[in-house]
Amino acid sequence: MSCSFLLVGHRTSGKTVLGRRLADARSIPFLDLDNIILEREGRAAADLVAEDEPRFRRLERETLQEIAQNSRPAVIAAGGGCEAWPHGIRTIWIFREDWEEDALRERRRLRPDLSPEKEIAWMKETREERYRRAAHLCLHIERGCSENEASRR
Repeated sequence: MSCSFLLVGHRTSGKTVLGRRLADARSIPFLDLDNIILEREGRAAADLVAEDEPRFRRLERETLQEIAQNSRPAVIAAGGGCEAWPHGIRTIWIFREDWEEDALRERRRLRPDLSPEKEIAWMKETREERYRRAAHLCLHIERGCSENEASRR
């Protein structure tokens, strides 16, 4: 019997890359929660968060609950700010050392009113304890660890 997996972690931590590999290894679908919301709403998650974060979090919760109730197993990559933890899904916290630089370089800033350093501190303060509580497993990826090695783990 196969189960679903929810991958959580900071932006650029590797949820999508590792999620696709886990899904392939288990022969189950890979789902990106933000992409599902984009398809349904016609707008990117970052735009929806900037416009009305409580509404986006409600959409995120409802969409994840809908996926969780589907009897078909899947690997689901959640956005970094995801706050929903449905029952019956194994949650894996992907913690990649040095995610901070990539997050600021590769993604649109979430809190442009904060300095980059304060934005990173805000992300750590508001998310890491939530990830820790929700996770059934934490995959710690050390600096310099290859995607192949992380996937093997």
